[in-house]
Amino acid sequence: MYVGQWFRQLEDLKHAVKVWHIKNHVTFKAKRCAKDTWVLCCPAERCQWKLRASERKNLKVWEIRMIKGPHTCVMTTISQDHNKMNLKLVGKSILAMVEENEQLTTPSFITFVRQKFGYTITYRKAWLEKQWVLEQVYDNWEESYNILPKYLQALQLFVPDTIVRIQTIPVLDESNQPITNYVIFHRLFWSFKACIDEFASCKPIV
Repeated sequence: MYVGQWFRQLEDLKHAVKVWHIKNHVTFKAKRCAKDTWVLCCPAERCQWKLRASERKNLKVWEIRMIKGPHTCVMTTISQDHNKMNLKLVGKSILAMVEENEQLTTPSFITFVRQKFGYTITYRKAWLEKQWVLEQVYDNWEESYNILPKYLQALQLFVPDTIVRIQTIPVLDESNQPITNYVIFHRLFWSFKACIDEFASCKPIV
């Protein structure tokens, strides 16, 4: 990080500051957070590190205007976690990996974080990060299944005579009683008109 560095959005600036602190094994806290100004300092009393950034509205960017430092509170030992290493931050770093290959395993995320940030996160945290990233790419399961009936209606509208059958199962409470107005997607079948017509010409095989 350096004075004069620009970021398109405040979120981009926050992400860069967090990554820098994680890699350098130090931390920070917000001293002031206004609509157009962001001031940070070190939580250690004897450390004089500070950073001030503000929005340049004419250019529509956020700029680092002042850095006072460096940090004099660097940890002598590296822990296995960092208070700024949350799911969203790590998730953004592995987003491109998941978009290229959604079948990546949880251990591969642990290895990636160790190589990029120098920390070894737990298996559970890596699994949660992967789920968060999958939701960013494909939306969450509930929203996706809620869209499914609309998609099938559109399919029948633009491909006439398409046969659609969707089955759901009830959601049960703790006493195994169905919960009103809630169901779980079970399975789906559809067949286009052209496939139905051609099926009659297929050779019957047992």
